[in-house]
Amino acid sequence: MKWNGQTKAQFRHILCHVYRTPVDLEMFVVERDFCRSLAEITAEMTLRGKVYQLIQSADAQGWLDDLFAAFCEENAGNPHVEQLKAELESLSAGNGGREKSRSDRQDFDGSQERNQSQQAQTAEQPLPKELPQKDYLRLKHLLASGRWREANEQTRVILLRAVNAEENYLNDEQIQNFPCQVLKIIDRLWLQYSKGRFGFSIQKQIFDECKKDIPTFGDRVQWRIQDDWISGDRVIYSPNHAPKGHLPWGIVQVITMDNVFLDAFMDGFKVATKTLVRQDWQLQMLADFMDFGSTFLSQKDFDKEDFKRGMKHELAQEEAWWEGNRLEELKVQKLFSLLYACPNL
Repeated sequence: MKWNGQTKAQFRHILCHVYRTPVDLEMFVVERDFCRSLAEITAEMTLRGKVYQLIQSADAQGWLDDLFAAFCEENAGNPHVEQLKAELESLSAGNGGREKSRSDRQDFDGSQERNQSQQAQTAEQPLPKELPQKDYLRLKHLLASGRWREANEQTRVILLRAVNAEENYLNDEQIQNFPCQVLKIIDRLWLQYSKGRFGFSIQKQIFDECKKDIPTFGDRVQWRIQDDWISGDRVIYSPNHAPKGHLPWGIVQVITMDNVFLDAFMDGFKVATKTLVRQDWQLQMLADFMDFGSTFLSQKDFDKEDFKRGMKHELAQEEAWWEGNRLEELKVQKLFSLLYACPNL
């Protein structure tokens, strides 16, 4: 390739356009074995500074052509990349070094300026402290490699680590105080590598279209088939075969009973409650008793009417909330509690 100040400047522009954060850029050069870390090449903190030093070092050390070839391979189909590649090949072929027309150049530069304004607030910001760089890079690598099953599990792990969850689930307080920036970054990666088919924002959009009805949503994204919620072995880990919004799946878990004695006790409690609480006055007595207990425990926000409505609903169900399909519906409910806690997702 024939490199000059102008073509290197174009390469810098398009690198900043494609790799929107320093972390994205570092993942590219590390995965392509140009270096073990960008810190070996530059101590610059900004994206522009890192890109400038990267190209200068590559040119000085004789691997700028290799860098550009790897970049073109990874971003095949990007019109701006193809445009710059064609121009450099034309120059190298000795076709007079003719430049693109001024209008084409202005279109290209204008596109860069528009993207620059969009990136100004996010391109050079560090990752949130709740999302370690190694976790981010691993998720990005898994998605870029099409390893959807592993990416799904990595997403679940990132969410738990973001709030230092000691168990395998998020409690209500952790859901309401979840760092939204972590969700946004994860969502952006899923959207990018699935070409807009997977991601939290897609699931949220579909849930709204289903009027926030959980079974309807489950049918739409094929988490529920013939009235039964699927298990992990029926998840479709492919954007070519899965319906839109199918992934990520099973990210938000809930506490379950894996103790056989506790399970038997709760099952007996459910049967006894259905047997004893048959009339409204019995339900009222139970509500009064619970209200007295909450007062004794200094819990002043107990709502007897809300408790009675909840009990009526439970008594009308064949399954308890910790069983079968109702447990799966609870997981979906918790997922959307998390997503709606971040309104700008």
